[in-house]
Amino acid sequence: YAEGNCTFDNITVSGCTMSTGNDSAGGIVGRTGEGSYTFSNITIDENTILSGLWGNFDSALGGIVGSLDETATASFQNITVAARIDAYNDLMASNQWTLYRYSGMLVGYIEKEQVINGNTYPDPEAHGVVCSNVKAIYGEWAKYHYCKTGSRWSRVEAGYRYSGHNIADCTHSDSCNELFVFDQLFGGSGGVRGLTAYDGVEVVYNYAL
Repeated sequence: YAEGNCTFDNITVSGCTMSTGNDSAGGIVGRTGEGSYTFSNITIDENTILSGLWGNFDSALGGIVGSLDETATASFQNITVAARIDAYNDLMASNQWTLYRYSGMLVGYIEKEQVINGNTYPDPEAHGVVCSNVKAIYGEWAKYHYCKTGSRWSRVEAGYRYSGHNIADCTHSDSCNELFVFDQLFGGSGGVRGLTAYDGVEVVYNYAL
């Protein structure tokens, strides 16, 4: 937790697993209070895992910040984030199979929202979020699908902390859903679509569909 006017500079996070039950987890800050936050010269590598189980909770997972307070502003400069976002997606409750609500490669939960073409998205600009020379790298983990085993839907990929099973255990029957891809830079509350692009952010998809 951080509050006030804070600067986080010259930080490398490598090979860490950060997890949360029903609060917030971030590569640098789990949750902010009010204030102005500067993040600069930071690398979160591909061997870092952010795990969260939210379901009915509001667990936020972000490569840099888990949850950004409604009064906070933030600046991101010279940053590379390649962390694996390992969130339990309550797809059957929300019917939004393509979304990890409350999750993003930069910020997991942005409280302020905007409407674009009839859909609701998080609104980083309303928080004064500015990005410069920021790179978000999605690894093989970002593509996944769901398979129904008995009465339960589970994400199919080895190594997930929550609600996952190995690809070898999937029967690929009519119950299997299509391939989905996680590509959110900024997440929002339930029902909000994540932002996939933002000024000052280069997005790299380090896998083949």
